[in-house]
Parts: sequence; C-alpha cells; structure tokens
Amino acid sequence: MNAAVSDRSLHELSPSQIQAIAILASGGSQAEAAQVSGVHRVTVTRWVNHHPAFIAEMNFLRETQREKQVSIAKRVTEKAILAVEAAIDNDDVDVALKWLRLPPPQGQTDERSRPTDSVEVVENHRKRMPSTLDELMGSTGGERTESEAESDLIERMGS
Repeated sequence: MNAAVSDRSLHELSPSQIQAIAILASGGSQAEAAQVSGVHRVTVTRWVNHHPAFIAEMNFLRETQREKQVSIAKRVTEKAILAVEAAIDNDDVDVALKWLRLPPPQGQTDERSRPTDSVEVVENHRKRMPSTLDELMGSTGGERTESEAESDLIERMGS
C-alpha cells in the first residue's frame, strides 16, 4: 500500500474536525472553531497546519470559493465590456477615453495552487521533509533514537 495512504486517520475527518472546518470556512477564528468543535485552540491549529485531510478540505473549500469568485468576475467583466462597447458605439467619448486609460486586464490562472486531496497533502509535506530518519535524527544533533524520530514524525502528521 502507498505510504501516503497507509494511515487512514490522516485521510478522514472526525465530527469535531468537520465542525471546525465549517466555522473556519465561514470566516470564524481558530478559537471559535475550537469552542464549537469542543477541542482546544491548539488542536485546531495543529489540524490546520499538519492534518492532511483537514488541510485538503480547507484547500478544497478555498478553491471552490475562488472558482466561484472568478466566474462572477468573468460575467461582470463581460457585461461591463459590453456596456462600454455600447457606449462607444453611441459616440460617448468620455467612456472611450476612460476605457483607454484603464490598464490591460490581468490573466486568470485555472491551476490549483494548493492540494485538495489528503494524499497530495502528505506527498507535498513529505517532499519538504528530510528524506531519511537519519537526516531527521541528525537535525537534532543525533540525540534521538530512530523510534523517537519516527514517533515525532507521526505526531506532526497526525491529529
């Protein structure tokens, strides 16, 4: 089995995590999310920074919101351009001059900037981490055992 999917708890959300996500997605703070979901604020912070399924779901919600905003902006821009075109067709020189003073529109990217799948979150996290337990252990002066380093890694990735 792929190492990125081997620990199911990293790829599933608990009811408390789902509640916290709902609060955060609606603009609430981590403290508010913690209070509603019945956990400590530090737990919500740990989920936000380290829990792959939590991160993926938050990214998915942000991406969905961004796509909705881009879609609305495109519709409004099209309407605005048609209104400007109609005004110019009616010889409205003021509108034509204002249009010419505007900067050219910025392109929109359709690429996702953050992963929306918990397995992708784990893989991206893994790419930024030391590649071996020896490297992880070496970052602390070699004072930790392999099992301590592995436990620390699991703790940082877990809920």
